[in-house]
Formats: sequence, C-alpha cells, structure tokens
Amino acid sequence: MADNSMSAGNERDNVPLVHRPDLIVAIVLIGVALWLYYVTSTFDEVSALFSVGLMPEVWPRLILTVIILLGLFIPFEHRLVEGGADRLDKGRKERIPLTTYLTAALMIVIGSQMPLLGALLTIVVICLLMPLMWGERRIGRIVLFAAGFTTTIWLLFSYALKVHFEPGLLSTFIQ
Repeated sequence: MADNSMSAGNERDNVPLVHRPDLIVAIVLIGVALWLYYVTSTFDEVSALFSVGLMPEVWPRLILTVIILLGLFIPFEHRLVEGGADRLDKGRKERIPLTTYLTAALMIVIGSQMPLLGALLTIVVICLLMPLMWGERRIGRIVLFAAGFTTTIWLLFSYALKVHFEPGLLSTFIQ
C-alpha cells in the first residue's frame, strides 16, 4: 500500500514559490499604489479649524495600504488555490470583455467631473449609469440602489468618520 500523503507533499514542493505572471501584476499594482501614496503627501494642508475628522490624506492612505498588503500575496496565490497556477492562468487566456474597458472609461469620465458635480452627485451618477451599462433594466431597483448606496456612504463618512464631501453643484441648493 503506497503512502499518498508523501506524493501530495512532493507535488506541492515542486510548485515554484512565486508565479511569474502574478509577480508582474503585483509589482505594477504595488508600484502604482506607492506612487499614489506619495501623491497623498502633496495634498494641501487643512486649517486646524476644519481638521475635525480624518485629514484628507488619511483615508486614501488607508485604502492604499490595504491594497499594498493584499498585493503582496498575489505572487503566492497559486499555492493557496485548488488547481494552482493552471487554474489561475486558464481565465487569462480569454479576452477581457469590452464591458470592462467601458466601465473603466465611464469611471474616468465621471470621476473627472467630480470637482464640478461634487462627491455625492458623482456617486449617484455612477450608481445610475453603471448598472444600465451592465444590462440591468429594472429602473426602480437601480434608483433604490443609487439612493441607498449614496446615503450609506454619506452617513458613514459624515457621521462615523467626520469627513465632509465637497458639495459641487449641490452647493447651490444647500446654502
């Protein structure tokens, strides 16, 4: 009777420590995140009068730190998933769907309008247009999602984190 536990261990030992394509992805991801982290050091200083909650650079730095930490695991993921690198590489042989590029373009276009629209209106526009672009046609659900998601973000940031959004176009109604 053969000892299967020994052969299973040997298979895992023959797997390279780092998956090269994932290493490249991780290097690019971490490089961009580090550059963006540096960008947060160029933010204008906020007057002590307005620095009640998180300072402007803290929230992006927290997100970027999480991205960097998660990015450190990407080259080793093939050792953790069943099927290993073959399973991960299988999905990479398929072309990236056009919807992915359209989503990125829409996010860039709408995001670039944030200084004009303001943060909350930008979130509403994204929440209304993205589902439509992805094929959702139940307008009632889209509107409920946009209202609920935007309200949740506003409550979280305004009350829990004490971070207030620039109102943009909404400033004409809030005075």
